[in-house]
This record gives sequence, C-alpha cells and structure tokens, in this order.
Amino acid sequence: MSYLQAMANKNELKLIKANGGYDIWATNQTGAINVGEMLVKNGLIGASDNRYASFEDDAVAERKGIWGTACVGKLTPFEATAKRAGIEPAVLFALAQNESGINGRPWPWTLNANGKARYFRSREDAFRAAESLIKNGNENFDIGTMQVHWAYHKQRFGNSTWRALQPSTNVSVAAQILRENYRSTGNMNEAIRRYHSKNPNKNQPYFNKFITHYRSARSEGSI
Repeated sequence: MSYLQAMANKNELKLIKANGGYDIWATNQTGAINVGEMLVKNGLIGASDNRYASFEDDAVAERKGIWGTACVGKLTPFEATAKRAGIEPAVLFALAQNESGINGRPWPWTLNANGKARYFRSREDAFRAAESLIKNGNENFDIGTMQVHWAYHKQRFGNSTWRALQPSTNVSVAAQILRENYRSTGNMNEAIRRYHSKNPNKNQPYFNKFITHYRSARSEGSI
C-alpha cells in the first residue's frame, strides 16, 4: 500500500485549488502537509508544474529518491544549463567536483569561508550560515555547487544567498563566468583556470584536478 493510499484510507487527504492548480493536502492532529511538495522535495516524483520546480531542482542536486537511481546520470543537473551556454555538461560537472565535490559528487549546500569548506545537510542550514557570515561583516566566501564568490558576484543573484544556493541558478551563474573568461582569453582551458584564479601557481594544480574529473565523467558517460 502506498503512502497516499494509506492516508486516503484514513480520510486525511483534501484536494485544494491554489495558485492556478490543485494541491493535495494531508491533515492530521498536528497540522497540514502539502503532499505534492513533500513528494517532490524527497525525490519521489518529478515536478508537474512550475510551482514545485525549485523543489525538484534541490532534489536532483542532492540525488534524492528517483534522482539517485542508476538510470539518472550524474551530469543531469548540468545538462540544461550546459545546452543554453554552449558548454559541454562534463565541463560543468568537473568544475563542480573541483569546487564542492564530496563523496564522489558535487554538494549544493557548501560554503567556503577563510579557506575552509563547510558542507551542510540542507539548503536551509547553508542559508542560515551564509546570512550569519554576512551579518558578522564577512562577505568573502564561496557559495553553492559551483562555489561562486559571494562578494564579487552577489549582484548576479540579486543579492540573495537563498537564490545563490539554488543549484540551477548557481550553475547558470558559473556558466556565465566561464563564458566571460572564454571571451576574454579565447581559450577554454585558460577560462577554466581563471575560474579559480589568474595566478598560474594556483590555477594549474586546479586545472590538473579538473582534467581528472573531466576524463572520469567522459569515460563513464552520464552514469
């Protein structure tokens, strides 16, 4: 018996019209739960419309539920942005691995302040930590899947750390930066190096790590 069937048998489901569509709510003694939102957040279903798109975005990045299965490639979170930007998905994935990779995959809820990476369990936790840094006068940190530098690029996120943490937005901004680097250098390898630093002593070791991740992604396909 499915979760929805179990709730339906207890007469706990209600269909409510909202935001131009219909939501299913489960009610009990402690309150009400938007079932559609809950299922998308946990990667049990995909988003059926734009109301839940950001929740699906988070679930895909975290590889929750159906998004963590073998049939969903690790390049999936990067494919749409890569297509729009004209960049190979494996390039964005390898950059993300360099920037926020842990346990073999990029992690969207990552901050790096004062050279120390911090990996959070949720977007909410990372958001609170970022806001705390700003409140204490420190805007010199990197944020999100692609570790975009907040002080330099916060305007690209509308000065919103919550938006900066949204995986698809973070990857899109990183792609913009990479394309800008390419336009100024005329060389994609140099653009990748400069994503990290213009200093050759810093960016060459970074590029070497990138090549390792890139080759791995290419050899494995989208698995």
